[in-house]
Amino acid sequence: MRPLLAFVLCAAPLAAQQASAYLPLDHWATPYVEHLIAAGVMADPAPLTRPLREADVVRALREVDTLATSSAVIRTVHRLLAALGDEERGPRYRIEGSAGVAAATHPLRDPLEIGRGQPPRDPGADRGFVNGGLAVQLRLGALVAVTHPYFDTRLKYDPDYFGKKNRVIAGRNANAYLDAHWRYAELFFGSLDRNWGPPQVASLIVSPSPYSYDHFGLVVGTPRLQLQALVTQLDDGPDTAGILNHRYFITHRLLARPGDHTSFAVWEGEVAAGPGRTLEPWFANVLNLGLLVEYDQNVQVNSLLGADFEMRLSALTLFVRGYARSTGGGAQCQLDRILHPGRESDLSHPQSGGGGRAALCGARAKLQRL
Repeated sequence: MRPLLAFVLCAAPLAAQQASAYLPLDHWATPYVEHLIAAGVMADPAPLTRPLREADVVRALREVDTLATSSAVIRTVHRLLAALGDEERGPRYRIEGSAGVAAATHPLRDPLEIGRGQPPRDPGADRGFVNGGLAVQLRLGALVAVTHPYFDTRLKYDPDYFGKKNRVIAGRNANAYLDAHWRYAELFFGSLDRNWGPPQVASLIVSPSPYSYDHFGLVVGTPRLQLQALVTQLDDGPDTAGILNHRYFITHRLLARPGDHTSFAVWEGEVAAGPGRTLEPWFANVLNLGLLVEYDQNVQVNSLLGADFEMRLSALTLFVRGYARSTGGGAQCQLDRILHPGRESDLSHPQSGGGGRAALCGARAKLQRL
């Protein structure tokens, strides 16, 4: 951690680009932004990638043609710009506090998860919940630091939350990261919910289905062509023999945007697991093809290779996904419907079995204009 921080602090003065924090997926503004993108009111600042940067969202909002939209859209755009449009140069900080109460018939973040999984998720009893938090953001040139600790009594009953639950108030950090951003590169360390792929579908490789986790991230390239990578250590887990294994998750993808309405990405991910296993440098090398390294080094990993394609037309968005895995199996194809893959097909939960391949296709039409 110290070498990373030293590198960021030394290199940041050399950059001319102002830092910008990410707009969290659970931020109140995110559904409004996604709705404006889906309705064709504003351009998608980063296709096949979530979350979006606040500065990119502001830039896209300022380009909205307010003469061709309704008064409701104009008010929404102005409200979003008022909340996110701080573009002043120099060191900046922002502190936001929140508090709330909620009542629900289940403790899950996503009600579609009720009855899924093994064992099936039980909605449980009707309950009331209390929550609150403090989001802090600091911008220093090319460096941005963000932390958002919060408490939520709902966490004590959520089967997908694996933290300590036998306490009066459960809490965690929703986001906590250091991010250095230059013109052609980005270096990231911390926890943040991400989704690689069409935003309408939870990704098979990097998705916000699990709670945010600490990871290293790297991006090199231009807005039109980027190499992206993510490396992290997963929780230790037992294998089929009950032996506890160290597990590491490594993934990278090549993202291309040849036109304003077309984007595609090819990606690869591995879970390296074993008793006493460490993160091998040949897997951490983002320019390596993990499947070839597996054969070259004669080691075993759970590999997943895939591709995403998205095309936006005037009133229709088409997306296609295909993948193949070296362990596990199954196939899925879905048309004209948003499909949320079950966690059992997530790479971070490797299964035993033979190889498999699948495809996911979809279409989303704009039913009405705002």
